[in-house]
Amino acid sequence: MKICFKVFAALTAAGFMAVAPGCEGSVPDPDGMKPGEGGGSGEDISEYFYMKVTAAPADWEGDYLITYTDNSSIKVFNDWDDDKYGQSTVDLYNDMTSQGIPAETADRYRSIIRKEGAGYSIYVSGVGYIGYSGSGNSLLRNTSESPSAGTDIWKISSGEDIHIMPVNSNETSRRLMWNSSSPRFACYKGTVQEITLYKKNFSAGQEPDDPDDNPDEGNPDEGEEGGETEIPDGINEDGNKNGWLVNWEVPHADVALPEDVAYSRTVSETEGNSYAYVCETNDAGRLIVTHTFTNNGRKYRNYTLLFDKDKKAALWVAYAMHETVWGGDVGRKGSWKDDPAIPSGWQSPGVPSPYSRGHQIASGDRQCCTGANKQTFYHSNQAPQWQTRFNDGVWNQLEQRIQGEAPTGRDTIYVVTGPLYEAGYKTETDRAGDEVPVPTGYWKCVMKCSFNSSGKMTAASGTGYLFDRNGEYNNTSYSNFSTTIDEIESVTGFDLFANIPESLQDAAESGRSPLF
Repeated sequence: MKICFKVFAALTAAGFMAVAPGCEGSVPDPDGMKPGEGGGSGEDISEYFYMKVTAAPADWEGDYLITYTDNSSIKVFNDWDDDKYGQSTVDLYNDMTSQGIPAETADRYRSIIRKEGAGYSIYVSGVGYIGYSGSGNSLLRNTSESPSAGTDIWKISSGEDIHIMPVNSNETSRRLMWNSSSPRFACYKGTVQEITLYKKNFSAGQEPDDPDDNPDEGNPDEGEEGGETEIPDGINEDGNKNGWLVNWEVPHADVALPEDVAYSRTVSETEGNSYAYVCETNDAGRLIVTHTFTNNGRKYRNYTLLFDKDKKAALWVAYAMHETVWGGDVGRKGSWKDDPAIPSGWQSPGVPSPYSRGHQIASGDRQCCTGANKQTFYHSNQAPQWQTRFNDGVWNQLEQRIQGEAPTGRDTIYVVTGPLYEAGYKTETDRAGDEVPVPTGYWKCVMKCSFNSSGKMTAASGTGYLFDRNGEYNNTSYSNFSTTIDEIESVTGFDLFANIPESLQDAAESGRSPLF
């Protein structure tokens, strides 16, 4: 039987608490929200709150409010002044509840803290990356797509107070603080007021309900450092052992993690009001990322991918199809943007005509909510596809057929798809002026699995589709290109559907009868 894991541990153990409500505050619209723009509009995030940080977490990555808090105000760092200082134009004291500050109110003012080497970057919504000038009290503002390694990296520690300290300062006492006399956030040496952080999380004592419908997706516990991994009953003994990677269709993952550690780190999603889970691999130029989203108070896995730095593309993308969980009709909501979990320099914004940004997991595969759909527009989910002789023809027809077959009962369709880079592949200049490898072809494998009432997998059948000539298809007869999953494994070198029970996997991967 497959096991659903808890989404979060008790917040008190993680060092979060709520404080008492109070008065006042107006809410202006920020100018922009990079890298957190959008925030997954369309989701019900009523179970998310920003809670006061009272102890140091194992990892400071996440969504925060940087504030000055006293007995009558919660002034949030959300604006900029004179190219030198952070400002507050909003007071959220009146928005505090017994559970924390609701995310519906506070998300627009969030600051995103991300791991950068031995330190952290801080992106303030509506401001940009903040850094330190190296002398005096002044801050720096960086509105580019990525932080500067020389000025925008901070150390964070927690004792009696939380200290956010610039790495590039020789004065160890200098830190981000609030000056009530000249109201502003800047770098001081201890003569003004300390800041208070509030971190976004689920409300205390609450966990989202498990989905009632198949599939039961594996979900590592965020409340523990690195997460926990429980192995679903019936999984192939040679399958994956780490966190989200135990889900049935995920290919064998050569991760640089012990079996009892679920992931290397988490990153706040640009879309979907959730987190991306990153697994380091034994190849420094490859990362495995699982994207998740929140819908109606529940957290779901969207898809998992293996991203390759040199190819500037995902070598495979793995996901499930079930109409009750991922179906709907929200439409095409996204605009292309970088994947927040992958270094920007690894990604490509796409290659111009005659190529298009070919989705691996299609926009039409994720129609349940806006956030899930927007995540399909991460640059990590596209690779160059010839538009008129592949993407809008045979590839699109296969995508639509799979979408039409998504089940609603105890069956689930699992899909793994990716590009081919066979000998002699060429490169093209992308929209950023970089040379990007162009796939020689594409492949897609589909497996339909059935489960009994206790969640045990009882049957599996599969087929593969191999399109080995990107740009040379003038028809839409995808069935002409069906093959076995074993053949796709031979061509790609990947062990696909590695977690499927061995008693079912062999026949499903060798069968030659198309599913549809």
